[in-house]
Amino acid sequence: MRIWISALILAMAAAGCGSSPPPQSNANDDKAPAPTVFDDTVRTIDKAKESQALQENRVNDLNRQLDAQEQGDKKGDANGTTAPSDPDAAPNTDQQSK
Repeated sequence: MRIWISALILAMAAAGCGSSPPPQSNANDDKAPAPTVFDDTVRTIDKAKESQALQENRVNDLNRQLDAQEQGDKKGDANGTTAPSDPDAAPNTDQQSK
């Protein structure tokens, strides 16, 4: 009995390891895949990832602008004041006169 089982397992292993011809490509391979129930979910996830990337880019841009502005504020002139960011802005008249 053991010999028959061993021979059967050996025959199945030999048949499973045999080579078969590669599948031939059809003209249908060029077409888009058929729609599935997950298409809407996948599109929603893709939109969310794009939106998140856009938001992260905006935050990074603002952080770079703030860092540049902070570095500009630290450089300032000898009196500790800085040049106004808007050259058309009116000067601050709240300062007390000497």
